[in-house]
Amino acid sequence: MSVTRTIIRRIRLTIVTVACVTAAACNPAPAAPSGAAPRIPAGGVLSITPTTANIPAANGQEVLDAIQATYDAGARGFYAAFRWNELEPSAGQYQLAGLQAVMQAVSGTGFTRIFVSIHVINTNRKEVPTDLMAVAWDAPQMQLRFRALLDQVAPLLVANVAYFAIGNEVDAYLGPASEWGAYGTFFSQARTYLRGLKPGLPVGVATIFDGARGPWRTQVQSLNALADVAVYTYYGNSNGFLALQPSAGAQALTEMVTLAAGKPVLVQEFGQSSSSVNGGSEDLQARFFATSLAAWSTLGSGAIPFFSVFALHDFPPALCDDLLTYYGTGPNTAFREYLCYLGLRRQDRTAKPAWDSVRAFGRR
Repeated sequence: MSVTRTIIRRIRLTIVTVACVTAAACNPAPAAPSGAAPRIPAGGVLSITPTTANIPAANGQEVLDAIQATYDAGARGFYAAFRWNELEPSAGQYQLAGLQAVMQAVSGTGFTRIFVSIHVINTNRKEVPTDLMAVAWDAPQMQLRFRALLDQVAPLLVANVAYFAIGNEVDAYLGPASEWGAYGTFFSQARTYLRGLKPGLPVGVATIFDGARGPWRTQVQSLNALADVAVYTYYGNSNGFLALQPSAGAQALTEMVTLAAGKPVLVQEFGQSSSSVNGGSEDLQARFFATSLAAWSTLGSGAIPFFSVFALHDFPPALCDDLLTYYGTGPNTAFREYLCYLGLRRQDRTAKPAWDSVRAFGRR
């Protein structure tokens, strides 16, 4: 296992560990202060990815503090993601303890809506078991193996699992690989099979919104036509990782709803870097969140029932370096700074102004 893969797994293990202690951590939230809108729209849930300042967490208390902070800020949604090759590291051999721990811990706590994703693709990487790496998405072997995985996973999904996604930011992989048609067949058949196991569970596939409204618009719309929900990730930075003005986030949310063509939108990840190297600032990040969350409040839960903020803490600098290797970018200062400063809190655990913006919105 490479250093990079170890680091990526540590991120996953941190989130799993967080989930495993939520039952003890989540006390009833204090009464929301009175005040005018904007607020979480009725029927919608806010989620905040509870990354700790250290990855992995230095101790159990750091994990408890992170999850408690997100809960106290009004988060009642929980996003839990797992790679296929993490759940099935070798053919027919399953490791589901992490997924089961998340389900058991989050169920019965104050988190009312869980969004589960299996990353068969993770941005620009195919994350299937090793023996399937060269197998086409629409090949019978690929279909049968994923159905076998779903047979193992479905019984572990608790009652408050409200959404399911198959693939993360798939356009970054499918576009350059020109595998849209094959993946559409894979996704459609997997969705049908999963809904047979879990009737009524909405199933989607996550794409990067700038790809969904840009170069891959037609392909993403065709893929979403096969889904029950439209799932997007969005960061308020340009393709060159330069921070955009607050209105960009509000406009993106409005466009998401339009492109979804009547289907509910799940905002799987939403954030902005505060790094000055990217032309950003902590004040700009705070205004970006305040403006965007106000737009969600206006659009309503019928359009966007699930909104997940990324993330609680900035990443450790060493992790940002390793992520450049994971994504295969080589030295890239702008991308590194973008990765390192997405948190609502700094590495020293002090709050950025954006933390106050999100918390004020969530606790109204």
